Amino acid sequence: MKKKAATTGAKLGQAIPLHGALWKQWCQHLLRIGPSWLYVVVMLGHMLCCRVSEVLALTADDFNLRHRFVRIKPLKRQPEVKKCLLTPVLSKLQSLKKKGVKRKRTRNCGARGSVTFVDHWEWPKPGAYLFPSQRTSGRMKKDAVCHSIVKARKSFDRDIDTTKVRSHSGRHRMINDMKSSSIPPEAGMMFARIKDKKPWASYGQLSPSQCREVLQKNQCLQKNCRRCTNEHCSNFHRDLEKDLRCGAGARFHEPFRCEETPPLIALLHVHYLLCNRN
Repeated sequence: MKKKAATTGAKLGQAIPLHGALWKQWCQHLLRIGPSWLYVVVMLGHMLCCRVSEVLALTADDFNLRHRFVRIKPLKRQPEVKKCLLTPVLSKLQSLKKKGVKRKRTRNCGARGSVTFVDHWEWPKPGAYLFPSQRTSGRMKKDAVCHSIVKARKSFDRDIDTTKVRSHSGRHRMINDMKSSSIPPEAGMMFARIKDKKPWASYGQLSPSQCREVLQKNQCLQKNCRRCTNEHCSNFHRDLEKDLRCGAGARFHEPFRCEETPPLIALLHVHYLLCNRN
């Protein structure tokens, strides 16, 4: 019997989804400090709700902008899947394909001093990886992305635990966006390629402000609350209490037998007790 390999190092815990404006601020921060390819990796991880390994495996041929889908390769015993491209995502991809991401940056080169260079990420030729490796002929590895994110988050000065800003944060943010938009779990899990309900429940947790907003926007919940708290309902409870104390319900102060109690009066009394049990 094979022994399970021992894991080294402490568990990092879940990545944070960067609620609200923090996500846009993080993306702008990456765009400002570079490298340009990292900004694109992080954006695709969010827009496509993909793991960073899935993003790095993408080629130009995987995108069909005309029919609005992207092909995601098999991963973690899951088959290949075609994900739909939402309208804002399609617009961003068209912009990336046309213009790429181009910024002038400055690098300290020791004795040569500061050197200005153009950091340009371009959409690849057909068949080529979106993020080719700079050292080998294949695609970029996940470790390169993680290393660049660790370096970038050191200068991301926000009132959060920046050590939890990771390559998975974009995926968590998209799951958070779907949850806060009341997307049915079945649809969200299919888009995120999650089979187990447990990770879906733990990913992309809502913030208190998002929870409040979701509750306020739910018209069905508002209607039920009005039904329980409006004046008509209060009058009903008050009149029922008066009837129970003064009239036909007087005998309910003692345990009642069903054969002695009219069914409707018994039902109303139970309803009254449940509504006023606190």
